[in-house]
Amino acid sequence: MRQVSHKKSDQHPFLGTLPPGREARKRKLPEHKHRWEVTYSIGIVTLGLECPCGEKMERPATKAESRKLKADQDYREAESAQMHKANWDFDKNFKDEKGWKYKSYDLMTRVRKWAKKWPKDVIVCRIDDSHNANSDLVFVLHRVGRRLWGTTCYTITQCDGQPPNEWFMYPGHRAGIQKALQVMAGFRKFYKDW
Repeated sequence: MRQVSHKKSDQHPFLGTLPPGREARKRKLPEHKHRWEVTYSIGIVTLGLECPCGEKMERPATKAESRKLKADQDYREAESAQMHKANWDFDKNFKDEKGWKYKSYDLMTRVRKWAKKWPKDVIVCRIDDSHNANSDLVFVLHRVGRRLWGTTCYTITQCDGQPPNEWFMYPGHRAGIQKALQVMAGFRKFYKDW
């Protein structure tokens, strides 16, 4: 009987030792079949693809893909125009290249009048500032239908002559303000009732 030795070439990292004489007919492991997903596009001409295995590639978009990308791009632009319409109108009415057209009380009265044109998109809240004078918090919603993208907020003071303070809140930022208002609403007596 002949002695058979298993050479190192017979060792397969996953399949173990192969029987002698079968080196030419080794089982091939199945190759990974990529499942490409579109992760980004460059305009409407190039697609960036990625497989869950981590492999990435770019390729030109087909005519059908370019048409779909163009339709998506047009939809997003139209939605963006609708979403920011109230804030763009605010900027057009109250700002110019140099900054703010109006300040203080003059701006407050004009914004209150302007807000009546946008009852669903603009909220004006009256507050008291550090000069013991009325000020306004103006919330301009960036929304499409019932979907809110965020809110641009302006603090317009009545008598300090400074331009308004402008800030922005994404939907997740409102939690702190809501909590503070809920705590304040929980008090049964206010200073004027004492």
